[in-house]
Amino acid sequence: NVDCVIVKDLSRFGRNCVETGNYIQKIFPFMNVRFIAVTEGIDTFDPEHTPDEMTINLKNLVNEMYAKDIAEKVRATKTAQRENGSFLGSVAPYGYEYAWVDNKRILKIEPESAAIVKDIFNLRLEGLNMKEIVEKLYERKIHTPICRLRTGHVYQQEGEKLVSWSRATVKCILTNVSYIGNTICSYTNEQKYKNRELHDVDKEDVEVYQRTHEAIISYDVFHQIAQSFEKSKIYCNRKGFQKCHPIDEDIYQDVIVCGDCGKKLSLIHI
Repeated sequence: NVDCVIVKDLSRFGRNCVETGNYIQKIFPFMNVRFIAVTEGIDTFDPEHTPDEMTINLKNLVNEMYAKDIAEKVRATKTAQRENGSFLGSVAPYGYEYAWVDNKRILKIEPESAAIVKDIFNLRLEGLNMKEIVEKLYERKIHTPICRLRTGHVYQQEGEKLVSWSRATVKCILTNVSYIGNTICSYTNEQKYKNRELHDVDKEDVEVYQRTHEAIISYDVFHQIAQSFEKSKIYCNRKGFQKCHPIDEDIYQDVIVCGDCGKKLSLIHI
């Protein structure tokens, strides 16, 4: 359905020299697709005004080297910001909100939702399981973290739909080190600057920054709760929430996928 591709320059089409060259020199000609890069004056249907393949390959190589250099600089800048105490996440953990202090974006306690976090930890200390805690939260008409972001309210207001918390969300809160004032750099990372697929970082290589913001829960309470989950290995996904992988081997790993998005499903303990 596409017979022509127009870009400002080659870097807008791609920064992987191999893949970009493959499209321009093989795939597009084979499919009779015209390619135009305005700045470089490239028009594959006008050979007289189009640079030779060597020139195009060199331009693509320069674009790729530039992308790699920028990726390294951005990664170094983010590392320095984290070490300086800045929070770079897109969504603040439930119980916190963003605040700018000395040109740093840090986490600041949001009193109303922070009180709910304390209640969840206290209920767990009292011996309630995930299902019982969920029931308590629903009885008190407390919005889930996502609904709170959408409505701006911690408690259900007139006309708002009340959604029940999931046991997984409760466990995410109970295992999130943000509540003792620590920040985890990342539990996932990209293999290369041009490979956007995320992979798990080895547990020993995870970077944790201590006392980056005010804690909601004391370390002793958090440690006591963590002991109740000692049978599971705790990891974190790229959105900043916790996920628990069972010790037992998951025989369905890489086999079961979501019927809607096609992503692989993983087994978790609730």
